Amino acid sequence: MLVHEVTTFRDQQFVEEFQKPVEEMSSFTQHQVPSTPPHLSKTLCFTSKKEACLQEISRGLQVYQVLLQHVKAEYPQSTLLPSVTHQTTVLIGLVKDQMKAAEVVEDLSASERERVLGEVTTGTEWERKTSVHTILRELRNFLVDTKRALCGMGKRGKGFQ
Repeated sequence: MLVHEVTTFRDQQFVEEFQKPVEEMSSFTQHQVPSTPPHLSKTLCFTSKKEACLQEISRGLQVYQVLLQHVKAEYPQSTLLPSVTHQTTVLIGLVKDQMKAAEVVEDLSASERERVLGEVTTGTEWERKTSVHTILRELRNFLVDTKRALCGMGKRGKGFQ
């Protein structure tokens, strides 16, 4: 459900802001936001220990929680964003519940949150809107990787430590 809502919001935002069909979204792939977490497929999440993978997922979702504040500032009237934000918070809790040592993953500090937001809240209106699109695109990719990693953990069973 969360992946679907993020995808829907991303597609709506793209069409409304850039006046282009969704099929042309690939022309924006070069735009990046420095603080977006790496795709889990580009980390050791799929080959490392379960605990390390869960920590990576939890940290990444916390960064996206902060980035969603920028999305909210740009789209305060969005009907999908409150659900996306809530479900992201719930997912963090579920991931931490699976961890043996959830306290290892500390919440982002105020200065870290400020740094992450500072990367996207400045610039022209076009840059801020492009950043929103990038955040939604990368969040969707991160969620797909998260689902794949969690399903993989389930298939490997209790032997996967």
